Parts: sequence; structure tokens; C-alpha cells
Amino acid sequence: MKLWSMFSAFFGFSEKQKSPQEEYEELEVWINSKEYFDQVQQRAYQAVQKMDSLRDGQIHGNEGQIFIDCLKVDSCLSRYQNTLLTNQFGEAKYMAEILHSGISTQLSEFSTSGVENAISGEVARKAPAAENLISKIEQARKELHIFKGAHGLEHDAQNPERSSILYYMGAFAIAEIFANVAFLWEAFEPVHGLFISIMVAMLNLLGAAWFGYQFREKNHTDPRRSNNGRKNALYAAFIIFFANSTIAGFRLMAAQTADFSFWLESTLLFVVGSALGYAAFQKAYRLDDPFPGYGPLSRKLTQLEGELQEIREEHADFCRVTKTRALDAHTSLEKRISSSYQQFVSKLPEIRKAIEMWSKQRNTLNQRGHALQRVFKAIVLSNINKDLNYPEVIRDLPSDQILDSFKNEVEVFESDRMRLDQRVEALQKQIIASRADLEKWLKSGNANKLFGWPV
Repeated sequence: MKLWSMFSAFFGFSEKQKSPQEEYEELEVWINSKEYFDQVQQRAYQAVQKMDSLRDGQIHGNEGQIFIDCLKVDSCLSRYQNTLLTNQFGEAKYMAEILHSGISTQLSEFSTSGVENAISGEVARKAPAAENLISKIEQARKELHIFKGAHGLEHDAQNPERSSILYYMGAFAIAEIFANVAFLWEAFEPVHGLFISIMVAMLNLLGAAWFGYQFREKNHTDPRRSNNGRKNALYAAFIIFFANSTIAGFRLMAAQTADFSFWLESTLLFVVGSALGYAAFQKAYRLDDPFPGYGPLSRKLTQLEGELQEIREEHADFCRVTKTRALDAHTSLEKRISSSYQQFVSKLPEIRKAIEMWSKQRNTLNQRGHALQRVFKAIVLSNINKDLNYPEVIRDLPSDQILDSFKNEVEVFESDRMRLDQRVEALQKQIIASRADLEKWLKSGNANKLFGWPV
């Protein structure tokens, strides 16, 4: 049977999970059945047969199993009745539990100390990362300050939008490739013409852009670096001239006649390529601050400050959500207590009836347990030596805390309505006082210090 259950579960054909009511009713039938009664008698005779298993002053394990089985049924009964009360009288049940245990547990997370501990815990969790960033920012600021002082820089670093410049350079590359292809289309096969066009365009634009970026060295305060930087303009001019002369040379090698039209087209191709190369040179020069090294230092500081700002914003969001949840929880709890109490009052007759049914079922189960224990003890006592002291005490089921809390609150309400009203009023005042204390703390210096972290 166990193998079949495992097989069925594996292929998704396992039995539907039983409800608490079905589980209880099945166990109730089982423990009241003749089959179970016969098992108790059989276990008692087995205990007597194995006389050495009986101990003076101690109940036998087989009798203990009866009590365990009764506890099992009682547990199912409690789960079933608790589910029933929750479904039918959920808010009234909640009210009974609140009246019985108070609201300290529910308010603990949203009280002043709860909110402060939550935010302090979040600060402690993120403090290592924030402190590391702050240290790096201080170092980056120091390096930038020294750099500016060493080179006499008073202006803020220029950090242009690089993506737009790169878009321009990409457009230049496409434009030159199309121009080269247009002029080489008739002289070469399409694949060869396209390959030559791409290679020459890359040489022209990338070479010009590289030397354009290096041309910023001319602004350096070091005379040697400044002189070397100016030379990059000559290198760029050479690359532009060489690349665009090369494309013209390819046309000349492939041309059958070099007439006026040929030289006009070649000149036009040279001018277009040179103009695009010069534009790439200028755009690359503007990719960063004119003073070499100033832009990267500035961007490093900006990036670190941005990361710290992200931590600030995340912390501010956490604080805002925590404050809102705490304040809303007070309002929600106050309203719920009021509505739950009204339902508790209106549903009282039905609740009392459900509690009486639950108590009756437990009493019946307890009496069944007594009867089974007596049967077991009678068999053992009638078949053992008189010298052996076998316990004759009958054990009762332990009290059910949920059932007892309901009973207590119903009895209190019925006996003293005014006192119960005062208890509800006291709970609401406790919530109001907790909220007032929280609002006062939210405006305090300690709270603002936590909210403004990291500074």
C-alpha cells in the first residue's frame, strides 16, 4: 500500500488532502471502533504475557499508547474547531485572543523601539559599504585637489556626453564608407571595393580620432608633454593624407583612362575623406576635458559620489516605508479592534454555542480515553502478582489554551460587560499612546540622524 501511495504521488494521482473536519471525523470513528477496543485488550494481555516489561509504579508503554492516540484525536479536534471558528467568527476570534494576550506582541515591530531597531539594523548592514565609499571619496577629492593645484586649474572638469560624440563618429565612418564605395564601384568588384572602402575609412577615422584624443597633451603644463602633444596634429594630418591618397591610388591603378572627370572625382573623394578625418580629429579632441588626466579624476569622484547617493536614496526609501508601515499599523490595529469587538458582541450567542460543542466533543473523547485506560488496567491488575504495584490513576486530556481563552472571554463578557468595555478602551488608548510616542520620536534629533544617514 505504501509503494502504491508513492507511485501515485509520483505521477500526480495521490489522494486529495483531507480537511481538518474529515481528518477528525475519521480519527473519532477509529478510536470509538470495536477494532480499536479489541487492540487495547490485546495489548493489555501482551503486557501481562511479557511480565518482565512491567515495572513497579510505572504504566506500561501499551497503555501509554492509548493516551497518545487520544492526544492525536484531540489535536485534530482542536485544529478542526479552530479552523471552524476562524472561518465563521474570524474577527471575533481575533478579539478574544487580543483580550486574552494583549497587543504588546503586535505593536512590538511598529513601536518606537521597533522602528528604531529596524532602521538601526539597516544602517549596521550597509555601514561597511558606505564607510568604504566615504573613505574612497575623501581620497579622490584629495587627489583632485592636489592635481588642480599642481597644474593651476580653476575651472571644473568638462565631461561631455560621450555617447553623442561616438554617434557622430559612427555616422562619419558610414558616410566615408558609402563615399568610397560609390567611387570604387566601377573600378573594383563589389566585395573588393567594399573591403577597401572599410579598411581605408577605418584607417582614416580611427587614426585621426586617436591622434585627436592625444592632441589634448598640448595643454599640459609640462613643456615636454606639451610639445609632444602638438606633434599629434601633424601625425593626424599625415594619416588623413595617407589614407585618402591611398583610396585615390587604388582608383588610379584600376582606372583605364585618367581623364579630367577621373581627376575631378578623385579630388572630390580626397576632399570628402579629409573633411571626415578632420571632423573625427575634432570630435575625439572633445571626448574629454582639454587638460589630460583631469577628466578621469573628476569622473572617478563623480562615480563614487553617485554610488554613495544611491545608498542614501535606498536608505531614505527604507526609512519612508518603515515609518509608513508603522503608522498605518497603528491605525489599522485600532480600527480592527473596534470592528472585531463589535463582531464579538454580535456573534456571542453563536460563539458560545460553538464553544459548548467543542467542549462536549473533548469531554466525550476524554471519557472514551478513561474507559480504554480502565479496560487495560483491569486486565493487567487481574493477571499480575499482588507484589507489583501497577498505577491505577486515570489520566485526563490536558487543557486546550485556545478553547480556554474563548471560554474565559465569553464568561467575562457575560458576567461583566462594563469591565470588558474598559479593557477594549484601554487597548485603544495603548495604541494611541504608542502612536503618539512614535510620532514624537520621528521628529526627534536621533530619528533625523538615522534618516539622514550616511552623511
